[in-house]
This record gives sequence, structure tokens and C-alpha cells, in this order.
Amino acid sequence: MIESLQKTCLCSTTWYVSRAHKTLIDDMRTEINTKIDTVKNTLESKLDAVTTDIQALRTECAVKFKDHDAALDALNGRIDDVAASVGNLANRDELIISGIPFLQGEDLLKHFKAICKQLGLDERLSSMVDIKRLKAGTLSDGDNGLVLVQFALKNQRDNFYSTYLRKHNLQLSHLGIDSAHRVYVNENLTRSAQKLKAAAIRLKKAGKLFTVYTKLGVVYVRRVAGADPIVIVSEEQLNQLS
Repeated sequence: MIESLQKTCLCSTTWYVSRAHKTLIDDMRTEINTKIDTVKNTLESKLDAVTTDIQALRTECAVKFKDHDAALDALNGRIDDVAASVGNLANRDELIISGIPFLQGEDLLKHFKAICKQLGLDERLSSMVDIKRLKAGTLSDGDNGLVLVQFALKNQRDNFYSTYLRKHNLQLSHLGIDSAHRVYVNENLTRSAQKLKAAAIRLKKAGKLFTVYTKLGVVYVRRVAGADPIVIVSEEQLNQLS
């Protein structure tokens, strides 16, 4: 009887201990899960904050890079303008005559006097210029090599060129050569201005521009007859016009 009662008490004690142990484990598991969730939420919050900061930094950098690129483009544009101005300054007393065929032993000053006469200018101007063929050593008789005319004074150059632009009627026959082919006078442009003018002339031939001309080394175009002239500084600008 006593032994049976002892066994019953032992079983009850064991059950209560097991129950308490299980409750303790459940409480620990709950506490651990709660801490894990807390840490997880904290990390997610910090990660969201870091992500937001990174996005803000990326946006700020993009704006700064854009501003930097714009400033750099503006600086490059100013440098190009200065370079063009320096180049124009070097060529400001010069003009290019094209359309006169090359001949061995030719008298270019004689041709220049004939041009002055046709334009109604004083033929004595020929004593105030230096005139020569460009790349004469590579020319054969009949080649249309360019003639460079350098004036002693810029105002003489400007007067000659403006008179030509007003009359715009020079032919080889005016030089005593039996031909009705045109003779052209143009400014001696820098290489960049030459490229711009060539691109503009291509657009003119395609019917996208009305006229193309240069003044003091700068390229001008008119989109339609009677329109105000537009200064051209880049091929990108030309493409936008077309």
C-alpha cells in the first residue's frame, strides 16, 4: 500500500516537472523568437534607411555629374570659340580665289588687276597684295588650284570682298581667258569653319537651306529667302536646322 502510494507520488512529481520544463522551453522559444523578430525588424529598418541614403546619393551625384558635363561642354565651347577667333585673326587679311586654271609661267598679278577692273576697283591695289598659288608644286596645266591673296591692309581686303559680294559676277572671260566659267572669291577660313561651310553647302544643295555665306571667318546661313541670317558654330546646330 505504501509502496503503491510512493509510486503514485513519484509519477505525479515527474509529470509536474516535465510540465514545468516544457513551459520553460516554450517561454524561452517565444522569447528567442521575439528577439529574432525585433532584430529582424531593426535590420530591415536600417537597411531601408541605407537604401534611401544610397538612392539620394545616386540622385545627387547624377545631378552633379550633369552639371559638371554641362559646365565642361560650355568650357569646350568657349575654347573652340577662342580657337576659331585666333584662326580668323590669322587669316583676316586674306582671300581665296578659285576657278582660275593653273598655267606654267602664269601672271597672277595680271589676273588680279583684271578682277579689280571688272569689280570697278583701282587696279593699283595689285601693288598692295601678295598673291600666290596654294600647292603650286602639285598642279598641272589646267588644274583649278586655289589662289591665295594677302592684302597689306584689312580695310582693303574688306572693301574688295564686299564689292565682289555685291556684284558677284566674275568669269574667266573677264581675265582674258576664253571661257564663261565662273571665278569665285571666298574668305580664307580655318579648317573647322571650312568643314562647317562644306556641311552647310551640302544642306543647301539638298534644299534644306536657302543660302550659305561667311563673314569675317564666321559661317552664316538663311533657312528661307528673307529670313534673318543664323550664325553656325557646330554641325550639330546645322543638323537641328535641317
